[in-house]
Amino acid sequence: MKQKVKQKTSNTIEINKPSKYKTFVVYEHDEFNKKIYTYLGQQSKKVYNQYIFCYQIYELYKKDIYKNLYLKLKNDETINCEKYIADKLNDNINNYINIKLRIQSNNAHIYHSIKSYFNYHNIILKNSNYDYYHKYLSYWIKTYQEIFLDGINDNV
Repeated sequence: MKQKVKQKTSNTIEINKPSKYKTFVVYEHDEFNKKIYTYLGQQSKKVYNQYIFCYQIYELYKKDIYKNLYLKLKNDETINCEKYIADKLNDNINNYINIKLRIQSNNAHIYHSIKSYFNYHNIILKNSNYDYYHKYLSYWIKTYQEIFLDGINDNV
């Protein structure tokens, strides 16, 4: 489905809105306007990615944040809740950024180890043996010294 939108100038902008995707494509024939749309698209993508990142961190740590807030409110009712939540969320974001590379390294190491284990023993994972290998490999991961567990992702 294509729509044509007329501007005040003689240029025509074609907007293609496929119903399957939540996006649109702008075919701009004027180079200056094309650069503006490209820049705005890049900035909106960055804002969207930052929102997704912050939301994922919030979802990861929200139970701990609210639990600690509740315990503090029991002792001291004069706490500014909004500031407390914002500060803790900011601390958790900074903590996650600091351990992100270690988590990626762990994930790669765990994947390689499990894949090697399955290949070496000629194991085919099925519904019937999934629980056994899940428990066995979870125990192995938790006892393996080279894998960093931070208390959040150790529920393997």
